[in-house]
Amino acid sequence: QKHCPSPELLHPPWHSVAAMLLRPRSNTENLRRFVEVFCRAAGNENDSTLVRDLRYAEEELRRGDIDGAIVEVMCEILAKMMVSVTLERFADRKAPWALVYSLATFPKYQADNLCREAQALHLRRLAPLLSSQEAADAAWQVLFYAAWGEQNARDWEGAQGSALTLSHYGYQKDLMECRDTVAKNLPCVGLDA
Repeated sequence: QKHCPSPELLHPPWHSVAAMLLRPRSNTENLRRFVEVFCRAAGNENDSTLVRDLRYAEEELRRGDIDGAIVEVMCEILAKMMVSVTLERFADRKAPWALVYSLATFPKYQADNLCREAQALHLRRLAPLLSSQEAADAAWQVLFYAAWGEQNARDWEGAQGSALTLSHYGYQKDLMECRDTVAKNLPCVGLDA
């Protein structure tokens, strides 16, 4: 009689295979996920799924060896940037009612002020927490283009019905460029040891 290996050796239980395949995410990957979910959740605070995803992404980021102050400052910067890009895009609207609103509330001016405040937070509070000036510059690129990427994603989703103007193609192109810029700069933030 031939000796046959036990079925457990040929086919280990599924949970041991999964354990072999799961590796903790890097700090860079956790930062990417957190920034993406934070931007998506901004303005959608009533969506319980996004709120839960944001809480989980923040917990994962904090579970790494990242200074909590970095996470807090990034939250403040992203919050300002999301309002800024929304106002900036609204200021570009050409509809008559939007022009009247723009003349009354100056959304472009408000957007520029919020962006300057976010830049000041970056320079004054975030940059000193990072390892180098290159890391600080990369962090600004990640936060700035993540906010614009989310705004372009929202506008792209909203413009799907505009087959006549084809404006959705411009939003999609801008979205992809923003995502590429974020992906290129994420590793340079230097959060992985």
